Amino acid sequence: MSLKLEVQKGNVWIDCSPKLTYLSHKIRGDLLESLEFTLIDEALSPNDRVRYRFNDVVKFEGFVVSVRKSLSRSAGFQLSCRAVSELIIFDRHVVYREYAMGTRAGTIIKDLASLESRVDVTNVDEAATPQLTAPWTIQNESALKVMQSVARGTNYWLRMCPGRMLFFKPKSTGTPAATIDNSSTISAEYLEDRWRLKNRVIYVGADGQILADVSEGAGDLPVVVHDPFLTSASEAQRRANIRLALNREYGRKLKLVLRRDFVERSSIDLFSTVAVNMPTLGLSNVNMYVVSIDYQPAAPFVTLEVGGRLELFEDYISEVISGDIAARFGGVSAIPELASTVFTIEENVRYLRDVRYPTYINKPPLSIHQGANVTHGANGEIALISGATSGHFVVSVAPTAPSFTSFISCEWIAEKGQGTISFNLLNTEDENIISVVDAADTKKVIFPRWPRAINGLSEFTARIPAWSRYAWRIIPMGIIGRCVKLEL
Repeated sequence: MSLKLEVQKGNVWIDCSPKLTYLSHKIRGDLLESLEFTLIDEALSPNDRVRYRFNDVVKFEGFVVSVRKSLSRSAGFQLSCRAVSELIIFDRHVVYREYAMGTRAGTIIKDLASLESRVDVTNVDEAATPQLTAPWTIQNESALKVMQSVARGTNYWLRMCPGRMLFFKPKSTGTPAATIDNSSTISAEYLEDRWRLKNRVIYVGADGQILADVSEGAGDLPVVVHDPFLTSASEAQRRANIRLALNREYGRKLKLVLRRDFVERSSIDLFSTVAVNMPTLGLSNVNMYVVSIDYQPAAPFVTLEVGGRLELFEDYISEVISGDIAARFGGVSAIPELASTVFTIEENVRYLRDVRYPTYINKPPLSIHQGANVTHGANGEIALISGATSGHFVVSVAPTAPSFTSFISCEWIAEKGQGTISFNLLNTEDENIISVVDAADTKKVIFPRWPRAINGLSEFTARIPAWSRYAWRIIPMGIIGRCVKLEL
């Protein structure tokens, strides 16, 4: 098997294969490709560039991010390193973006890819990728985390291949690169987590209507997702299929030790699809993804991990707090669906949290909505356009975290010049809550303390006095956001 590990020193790639004792190429839980390897009597440092070749084809190129050195009488000096793909370069970009409803996932990936030079986006799908179901405002977040969020929310692969070739492709099982059975296997170990391996997903929408019910196999392990604002059956079907695929990815893992000659003949690579035919383990011609490949150059075998990955605790708690991972992208939704926040039965958990006081800052250039006769000034502030005597714009803030209860205060800076400036605080129903006639200079208003049910999904029983001619009724409540309207 032709396996080479090379390290860049200056402008030259040095072959370190004779000193290589172990190499593992895998996809991590955060969707970053990594390369772990061990060298004898070699010196490397973080940020050094490395790559590995298999049969003269470059399979990985990236940066060393961690180095562990060890010394023993039996093994001598050993260097264990971990490198990640060049996709990590987007972690150094902190972005501020606002994407409109209907923006495609591929468009967002291409936009963020433009932050770096010489990135080939030929293999980034765009035209048929899912669309945002609501406007998405991004502030003070690394471009890498945004790209990973897009990939996870659409169930797409995100990969930076050697030569800065960016791939954004759907996780669809293609033609298997090889069929793995007992004849090619030295040993196999299959792990199935029945708690997370949900094989049926049911979406319940507005008015308790079942909009989607998808399953595979026996369909005996269901999860129910309730979205009281969802009305589109096609959108519910899309979300259900993504959640079913994610549950499959989290729920099972197969570790295979294969003969070296079998791997040499096949074209198995990371992200490849392989067909597994091992009825003894309960797998009969099942297509599974390759997520890890381990090599020991002196050994007559190669270790593969296929089928999925362990769910990170961060993945789980993020969805508990922020809602359905599949809900951000899809077809353009109807207006009632824009306020959608989703909870699943299995995620209805209690957890302790400290009190936090988040601050929303609209930094220049100011983000505005529904502006009339206004424009950005030289420093990013909002000013009247030339010749206009009046104008207005709206700043809208609607947090989606269910732990959010209410705003506390609002501050602004305004220069009135020869005119006047007024301020109106409205809720999502355009009902006026606070008005300030003279809003010039630095002003601050304190929000009225509304009940905690506001800004959360709930319903309550309206208690009508006995003498009223109306009966008791259940009144649904949605997320109540607030926006600020400034009139110049």
